[in-house]
Amino acid sequence: MIFLRQSGEVRTVIICLERNAFLENTSSRAKRDLLQRQLMKAASEPGNTRLILEALSTYVDWKEQFPEEYKNSSYFERIEGTAFYYEMVTGLYSGYPDQVNSNNLDKALALLATRNDVYIQHGLIKESYTVSSFACVLLDRLEENWKERLMGDSEATPIEMLSRHFKDETLPAPRQLTQADIDAVAEEIQKPDINRGMPLVFQAFYDMLF
Repeated sequence: MIFLRQSGEVRTVIICLERNAFLENTSSRAKRDLLQRQLMKAASEPGNTRLILEALSTYVDWKEQFPEEYKNSSYFERIEGTAFYYEMVTGLYSGYPDQVNSNNLDKALALLATRNDVYIQHGLIKESYTVSSFACVLLDRLEENWKERLMGDSEATPIEMLSRHFKDETLPAPRQLTQADIDAVAEEIQKPDINRGMPLVFQAFYDMLF
C-alpha cells in the first residue's frame, strides 16, 4: 500500500505486486535479466563505455518490444530504484566506516556490482531496483548534476537519463535472446525466494556485512 499526497489530500493507492510483476512474460523477464547483468557489468568496469552502450541497446530494444511494461515500470524505477541506490551507498559507508569514503566509494560500488548472485531479480517491480540503482552508479561517473535534473523532471528515470546521455552514440545491435536464455530465467523464477518479504535494505546490509 502506498500513500500519495495530492492537492493537500492523501490518496491511497493499492498496488498488487503479483499482478504488476508480469512473471508469466518470460521473454520480457529474460530481456530484463540481460539488462540487469549488462548494467552491473558496466558498473563493475569503470570507463568501459562499450559495456554501457550494450546495456542501453538492450534497454531500448526492451522498451520497444514491451511498451506496457515500460510504462508500468517508470514509477518503480524512478522512486524505488533510486531509493535502493541510496541504500547501497549508505550500506557501504555504514558497513565499512574505516574502508569506504568519498574518495573510494566508486571503487566499492564497482566491487558490489560483481555480486549479481544477490542483486539480479525477476518480476517487473523487483527488476526496477537493480536496473535503476546501477544506472545511478553509472550516472555518477558521467554527469555531476544528474540528481538535481532527475528531481526537476517528473517523467525521468535513471536508466532513461543514461540513455539520453548517449543519445548521439550509435548503439550496437541488441543481443537476441535464445530459447535457452528464456528457459534459464523461467527456471530461476520458479525457485523459492529465500529473501521474499525481506526489505531490500536488510538484504543489502546482509550481503555487505556477512
